[in-house]
Amino acid sequence: MSNVALDSYAPQDPATRPLPPAVPLWAVPALTRAMQRDIVPELHGLFRKYGPTIRVSGPGVEIVFVSRAPEAERVFIGRQDIYSKGREYDVPALGLRTGLVTSRGERWQRDRKMLNPMFTRRRLDPFADTMTRRTLAMLERWDRSPDRARRDIAQEMMRTTLEIAAETLFSTNLTDREIAEIGAALAEVLHDMLFVGASAATWVLQAVPGVSLGLAARAHWRTRRIDRRLRQMDRLMQRHIDERTHDPAAPTGDFLGMLLDARSGADGTRLSHPELLAQALTFLGAGHETTASGLAWFWHLLSENPEARQRMLDEVDTVLRGRTPTAADIDQLPWTQACFSEALRIHPPVYLAMRTAHQDDVLGGYRVKAGSIVIVLTHEIHRDPAYWPDPQRFDPSRFLPGAGKDRPRGAYLPFGGGRRICIGSQFAFLEGTLIAAAVSQRYVLDPVPGWKVVEEGATSLRPKGGLPMVVRRRTDIPAGTP
Repeated sequence: MSNVALDSYAPQDPATRPLPPAVPLWAVPALTRAMQRDIVPELHGLFRKYGPTIRVSGPGVEIVFVSRAPEAERVFIGRQDIYSKGREYDVPALGLRTGLVTSRGERWQRDRKMLNPMFTRRRLDPFADTMTRRTLAMLERWDRSPDRARRDIAQEMMRTTLEIAAETLFSTNLTDREIAEIGAALAEVLHDMLFVGASAATWVLQAVPGVSLGLAARAHWRTRRIDRRLRQMDRLMQRHIDERTHDPAAPTGDFLGMLLDARSGADGTRLSHPELLAQALTFLGAGHETTASGLAWFWHLLSENPEARQRMLDEVDTVLRGRTPTAADIDQLPWTQACFSEALRIHPPVYLAMRTAHQDDVLGGYRVKAGSIVIVLTHEIHRDPAYWPDPQRFDPSRFLPGAGKDRPRGAYLPFGGGRRICIGSQFAFLEGTLIAAAVSQRYVLDPVPGWKVVEEGATSLRPKGGLPMVVRRRTDIPAGTP
């Protein structure tokens, strides 16, 4: 299988290669409207019709969609110097500002170097206590309900991961009301940001000479609502930043303390005030939703695969023996981690990633012109039978230690790849594994009879309409556990 990926690096002259198959221009408006509703099934249909590499052209823009591992590996790793984040990230920057997700060039290089030390295992492990404590608070809410009560597990995971993100950023200063306020504001910002990016008006306006994509996006009426919500969050975050900077005894081990202490270069430059707000916002916005979506799919898939679930329950019981999981237990829970990894494969929360080609290149045997926006469809790649036999089957053994050695790097990209791989991937795996273990000690989550679970491609890939599940108390906990 690895030879397939290596073939994509064979020298090819772009000028000798044809352009990818194109979606007819007359079909683009309908495609844009469909993408506003749900991009995933629409793109899946296009790949079935036109092949694994397709092109959509419009006034002032050319977009190339790729859906195979060799092309993804080339974009993210093999030729990442010519594929970088470009104007396409002016739209996400409406909601996340110029934080680590949306910054580029020298600004991104400086920020990544400054922030990398914050996301080492040594710095992350102390946050395990917050992760489990917030999970136990969720379980206490469940305990107050009758056995086999129905709960929207997607919403429960979203609330808990947001609480964890807020507390690890600001320590314990945020109240539950403030966390709820942030959650409502972020949900609206991310929804509006997605709508602006999929709006035909945005892409038509950017074709006007002198109008950038960022300027076109800012002309959309939803941008004004995004700005109002961002100002609301700024006021809230600023209050806590001011308290921190004026209190010498304030805690320094949370992410805010690390952001305030971060320095760049020999001169020790610190983050400016707007940069500090942007990074804090990015951590809150990008740091909880993808993990929450991944956990929702995790619970859904386990409910459909009772043997895999029972193996996880047995592992959790054997390793923890009733005590609260800690960071030190993570490596002793390989099946639990594998289940989470497999959920991220089948339903990747980050289901696509974008880059701009800064030189002519060849992807999938086709010419990609400089200036093209290249969109890598992780969702399709994760279900490619060339690398994932029986790809729809939930099989965590694919991710057990030692498995998948011949799998190319471009075949599994839940957090992207290359230099710009998500800085928070270790945080997400720590959080996901701890939440999974803590919940499984006390509860089993079963499907709601008759409820059809359907994917929806929004800011992350989530269950459409939520994920109602039956929350059942465990009765098979081994005797003698606390």
